[in-house]
Formats: sequence, C-alpha cells, structure tokens
Amino acid sequence: MAPRSVMRYPETLAPFMPILNKYRTQTLLYRVLYWIGVGGLSTRPDIALAMGLDMSTRRAKDTNIQRIGRACKVLKEENLICADKTKFWLINKFYMLRLSDNGVNYCRNTFGWDLIKSDWDKLILWHNGELYPEHSAMVLNFAFHARLRGWDAIVIPHDLENSSEPDVIISKGDEKYFVEVERQAWRVKAKQSKWDKQNLVQGRLAACYVLSDSAFHATGSFIFMGYSKFDVTSLEYLQKSAYNQPGPGRLWQYISEEYFDEQS
Repeated sequence: MAPRSVMRYPETLAPFMPILNKYRTQTLLYRVLYWIGVGGLSTRPDIALAMGLDMSTRRAKDTNIQRIGRACKVLKEENLICADKTKFWLINKFYMLRLSDNGVNYCRNTFGWDLIKSDWDKLILWHNGELYPEHSAMVLNFAFHARLRGWDAIVIPHDLENSSEPDVIISKGDEKYFVEVERQAWRVKAKQSKWDKQNLVQGRLAACYVLSDSAFHATGSFIFMGYSKFDVTSLEYLQKSAYNQPGPGRLWQYISEEYFDEQS
C-alpha cells in the first residue's frame, strides 16, 4: 500500500476553525474530527488508512497511528471526542472513538457537517458495546483489517431486509459477506441457530476468531455440523499478515473450496 499525503482527505479545510486554530496541528485535528463525525470511523488505524497515511510496513503503521493518537489526545482534552480504552488478546491499549455531545454540537454548528453514527456509537446503541468492550474491540479490529485489504466494511448494520444481524458486512466488487466475530471456537456448536440463519441468508458461513487455533477448530466444527461452504479467519492471522509488502495479504485463513480440494 503506497504512502499518500495526510493533506488529501478532506481536501478542503473549513475557513474558520475555533478551538482547533490554537494548535499547530490544526489541519490534522480537523481531518481526524471529520473522519469520526462524517466518516463514522472509530479506530486510530482506520483514520490513518482513510487519510492515506503509509500503512505498508509495521514501522510506518506504528508511526502514523501514534500521530493520529496525539491528535485524538488533543481532541479528547478539548471534550470534542470520547476515546474509550480496552484491551484484548495481545493488544493492551485499543481505543474506540466517537464524538462527545459537545463534539456533535461543535461539528454541526461550526462546520455544518451531516454527521453519522460512528462504528463505536453503533456498537453501543445496538450491540451492548459498553457491556462487552472486548468484543466491540474485536469487531472494530476485524473491520479495519478488512478495509486494509480493500473491502468496504459496515459495522453493526441496523437496517436489513432479512432477520440476520451480523457483526460486520463486508463487500468488494460482487462479493459480499455477513461476518460474525467470535472469541472462542468451543461455543460453535452451541450457536447453531446463528449459523443456520447466516447460511440461509448467504449460502455459506463467514466468521472471524481471535486466535488462529480457534479459527482452525471452528472450521472443523463447521464441517462436523454439515456446513459445506464457509470462510473463516482470525485476528491473529490478519495481524501477522497485515504489514508485509507488497500487500497486506488475504482476508480468509480457511476457505471451504480450498480446504476440501486439499483433502481430496
């Protein structure tokens, strides 16, 4: 993924930026606020990616996420955003971002933006996000890794024409998947009604687990339960393959068609 300038998105700055104007990094602050309020993004990596910052290597990624983090710290101190911190797996500090009430009023009254709910707002409103912050972080992390690999990702789609309630919908070209994000594989068989519903809606299962071992065991459980089509991945797999040039790697760790071909 080639580096691009932070100045690109959005290209036009507001002519008047109270509060932000007193900071040397006012342009960066404006763009971070924009991607939370108008873009609906809720993680530092998502914002860095949307801005076109270099995410092609681990070192570049770390540098640019720290840059976004410093901007978020300022915006939080000015009471324009909320930055809720949690941890899961090996990630000890995972920040979930949304506009504060003051930030909503500021963005509407100062910039006239048409605001949307951030991914973190949607998890709070429709998925008990505050009660289960680790699961929320997992969902947001998966959505980022899908976007990093060129997929469009919608977190907690609220208005669907069917009864499925996936954690994330991802799409690329003609491909579209309703994805469930799960922590552990030992509960796969206990959630058969969920998998039946997902299979009915899209004709295959799509799931992301935290660990690669869990993804492997879930794949075996899906086969044992009689599902012949599935796509399974893990956050561990996605993290390990994310920042390796020339590209971030594939999304799915196990694909049914490949799996059965290897067994034949």
